[in-house]
Amino acid sequence: MQRNLKDMLNILTKGTKLHISVVFLGKHGNAMTALPHGSRIHSTEICDTAKSSYKELLTCIRCRNTVLRRVVRTKKPLFGHCVNGIYEYCHPVVRDGEAVCVIFIGHIRSGVGEFDRILHSKFSEELIDTLETDFTEEDCKITADILEDHILRLLEKFGDGSSGDRSSLIENIKSYIRENLYYDFSLRETADFFGYNEKYLGRKFKEHTGLTVKEYTNRLRISSAKEKLASTNLKISEIAGMVGFNNVTYFNRIFMREVAVTPAQYRAERKGDTYGAEL
Repeated sequence: MQRNLKDMLNILTKGTKLHISVVFLGKHGNAMTALPHGSRIHSTEICDTAKSSYKELLTCIRCRNTVLRRVVRTKKPLFGHCVNGIYEYCHPVVRDGEAVCVIFIGHIRSGVGEFDRILHSKFSEELIDTLETDFTEEDCKITADILEDHILRLLEKFGDGSSGDRSSLIENIKSYIRENLYYDFSLRETADFFGYNEKYLGRKFKEHTGLTVKEYTNRLRISSAKEKLASTNLKISEIAGMVGFNNVTYFNRIFMREVAVTPAQYRAERKGDTYGAEL
């Protein structure tokens, strides 16, 4: 019986503190390679803590995007420490000269003094203890090779370019949007990353979702803003910036269009306060 990619990741990380994520590129993927959101991004307690600050979140996104683009361009593995001192190994899966996905193996404490000092300057000992400590670069290479072989077999046996009744290209774009939700990206940048013409990609996305990339992105951002409005006392202008809107007036307009009340009214309704206009 051929195991899907999710099962394989669970097996390879069982009994360890590793976190492995896989980012599929372009139209590549199928139902057997489909992964939950937490297996497509850095999703661990220590990473979430690092990204709790908006400034640190943007730093993490930029760092990950830089590494991802370099690995895709060179088609060679890249390994080292992130800005928070955590070791990670990045491995492109290449078929017929094209990178179909990138494997990230991380959540590792290397024990190197310089990077241990960074860890201790940013995190509690309790969080640092959640990192894997007994996993070498060679272990990462072996794990990546096992995953690469499994992914290529799944693509060969079950086809490439579809995920059940959905387009893998669209699912991969959605994943890209979620990963970069709080970062100011454009349709052109997205199209360049996936290797498609901007107009073609935009048209295909709307055919499958009924929304433009911008509309889909804004809906996700407004959803995140609603959560922050209801659960924090942050200023509305701060929340607008945190969810990817550089202009609070534009944020207010989009929020009103999607929710039918202003951000201040929404917060008041959820918190039982009188309407305010805190900006």
